[in-house]
Amino acid sequence: MATRISGEQQYQQSSSEYDHHTAAVSPPPAPKRRRRSSSSSSGVEAAIANAISEMAAASKLRTTALTQQKSRFSLAECIRELHQIQDLPENVYFDALEFFNNPTARETFLSLKSHLRLAWLQFKSNAASHT
Repeated sequence: MATRISGEQQYQQSSSEYDHHTAAVSPPPAPKRRRRSSSSSSGVEAAIANAISEMAAASKLRTTALTQQKSRFSLAECIRELHQIQDLPENVYFDALEFFNNPTARETFLSLKSHLRLAWLQFKSNAASHT
C-alpha cells in the first residue's frame, strides 16, 4: 500500500533537504586581520593632525599676505595718492585712471617716490597718446 504524504509534509521535507545542502556550501569565515597597536596608530594620527594644522596655518598666513598686498596696491590707494600730486594736468589725471586698471601699473606708481610719480605719469600719458 502506498503512503500518502500531505503537501505540508512534502514542503517540510524539501525545505529540510535545502537547509542541509546550503549549510554544506556556505563560504568559509573571513580571515582575521591584525590591528595595529593603539600607541603606533595614535602616533601616526597625531603626526597627520599636526601636519594638517601646519598646512592650515601656512595657508591662512599666505591668504593674509596676499590680501594685504592687494589692498596696498589698490585702485583706491592709487587715487588717494594721485590727489596728493600738485599741478597734475587733467589729461594726465584721466590717463592715470586708465593706467590704474593694470595691477602692475598700480604697484609701480605706488612704489615710486612721491616726487617721481608726476614725471612717470606724464611719461606714460605721452606714450599712450602717441600709440
